[in-house]
Amino acid sequence: MTYDCLDVGSLCRPVFTSPKDAASPPMIAKLRAVTSRLRETRTAFGGRAAAESIVDRVGKLIIGLQVVEVVWLESAQLASLQRPDSRFTFRFLTADEVRAYSRNPELKLAPELSERIEAGRDLCFAALEGDRLAAYGWYALDCIEGAHNFGVPMSFPADVAYMYNGFTHPSYRGLRLHGLVMGLALQGLEVKGVSRLVSTVDWTNQASLRSCVRLGYSRLGRLVTIGGDLALIAKVPHQASRRGVRFGHLAERRRLRRVSPPQPQVRLFSSEFEPADHVFSSDVPREAEPVGSLS
Repeated sequence: MTYDCLDVGSLCRPVFTSPKDAASPPMIAKLRAVTSRLRETRTAFGGRAAAESIVDRVGKLIIGLQVVEVVWLESAQLASLQRPDSRFTFRFLTADEVRAYSRNPELKLAPELSERIEAGRDLCFAALEGDRLAAYGWYALDCIEGAHNFGVPMSFPADVAYMYNGFTHPSYRGLRLHGLVMGLALQGLEVKGVSRLVSTVDWTNQASLRSCVRLGYSRLGRLVTIGGDLALIAKVPHQASRRGVRFGHLAERRRLRRVSPPQPQVRLFSSEFEPADHVFSSDVPREAEPVGSLS
């Protein structure tokens, strides 16, 4: 209820408003949108998926929670690929092609990614209809920076590639090009000695997880971080560690050794004890160094 005064000193008459009118319209619209998405998630993927979506939203607000599924694909486990549509060609893009396609904002292709191809660090495999880019995915060798992996650097063995930055143009969605591009890319990477793929998927992205399972990916466990942009590692999946995948400081050290030559180390002070990296979980394999928080 509000009050409407005709002029100064006059009596104010009450004006009755409903709770719907009293609430902020943008807030109501936002709540309705969230409720609608939760209802759709429950219908499509079940109550557990809807509950995880709620936990994800609340966790992000309170502690900057980030949970991702680490998924793994062996070439031997690759499911039978659907027969490609004859109108599409599938191949790796050159750096010049990436720069050219990056001029189209619809493709969400950053021009600086072309430098990764020129450096021999990454490859981009794509589906094209004529000269039109329909879908693509990026594949990193040896290691990947946190900027491309939910804030957490990651390294992996030489016969593994990290799949990231997958995209399908809206005009071609529904054709299952995403999974087809991944499968054909893994076959194409065999000439470089790569026979396995590792990737990370937000645990609430049920559609992508379903696509990965359909292709033959297996889930290795969840990588959990807190602190938002700080990405403090709280849990590392055991199965990923056993396969030689490293996260956080361990992966960052490997990346730095790769991009810069080793420098002689000069110890200014010696001590019986060395400071240890901070770790939130005891789930660290014995042969590995402690997983540290990221700066």
